Amino acid sequence: MKKTLKLLSLFLLAALVLAGCSSGDTGSGGSTLTVASDAEPVTFDIQGTNDTATTRVARQIFETLIRQDEDLNLVPSLALSWDQVDDTTYEFKLKEGVTFHNGEAFTADDVYWTIKRALTSDHIGHIVGALDESKLKVVDDYTIQIGTDVPFGPLLTHLAHPATAIMNEKAVTDAGEDVGTTPVGTGPFKLESWNSGSDLTLVKFDDYHGEAAKSDKLVFKLIAENSVRLIELETGGVDIAYAIAPADISKVEENDDLVMVRDLDLSTSYVGFNVQNDTALKDKLVRQAINHAIDVESVLDAVYLGVGQPAIGPLNAKAFGANLELPQYEYDLDKAKALLVEAGYGDGFAVNLFVGDNNP
Repeated sequence: MKKTLKLLSLFLLAALVLAGCSSGDTGSGGSTLTVASDAEPVTFDIQGTNDTATTRVARQIFETLIRQDEDLNLVPSLALSWDQVDDTTYEFKLKEGVTFHNGEAFTADDVYWTIKRALTSDHIGHIVGALDESKLKVVDDYTIQIGTDVPFGPLLTHLAHPATAIMNEKAVTDAGEDVGTTPVGTGPFKLESWNSGSDLTLVKFDDYHGEAAKSDKLVFKLIAENSVRLIELETGGVDIAYAIAPADISKVEENDDLVMVRDLDLSTSYVGFNVQNDTALKDKLVRQAINHAIDVESVLDAVYLGVGQPAIGPLNAKAFGANLELPQYEYDLDKAKALLVEAGYGDGFAVNLFVGDNNP
């Protein structure tokens, strides 16, 4: 679906709840941290998707050249440093002594191969599309240059996106069609098991190059129902729960045994228009009419119970380069009706909506 115009967009507040984080015994002297997630990962071929449920787990398995800290500052990860060579090219000095989960040593060749493969993906073009393959150059085992065909300000931020995580060619080749279920990264955890629809278990990677994980196991329970996720949290079945429903926030805040962590996240909820099919949505006037017909404030209050804020544009307020001065579509039903009449759809039209599993 080609998303050319946002009609309903909301910046949402992430709701993460901690229940003591007791890290229970694994039965072998180790500790386990159990997390409740509202949706199941799509695939651990990290270049084959761009969804929150996958990223939540994949961040523990894979690493990027650069990462963003809690304040969204760009900090070193697999790249120790970077310098701008010219207007379109950066040179990265890579960390030595890094090992993939399959025992392969991490080098610049892995970065080169990963980016070349990413450029062929149908799913993450908006993240890597600015990269110029001809500017991709391995200088030595631990130095690589990455560039764009024209100056591109967000390049470093894009290289911190989970979809640009570094993969290992041998691991991907050996996995074949199973690459989506047998991830191999350089992160602090590696996948032990994945029971679809139920849970995933990650185990600490003993040869991790950075600070060792504080838990020996990380279990993600896949719990789609909001009420069940909250019950698991209240009864100690999980230590952390993501995506607490707006209706349940007061229950959490009133429970002295739970800690609510809330902040504006990086997501934007929206309705996208498919303008490739021969439907009314191809008409700009129709799209404008729909924008004027949606009372975003009322949706925010009634559906999200005030958890979030209206979006200003296609980029989240925290995203690099977000323009928060864009003019807004005012809620105006008369104007919406007039636009539909002008477009030739005064009697309305039918449209199909595709909704994700974790949408309100």
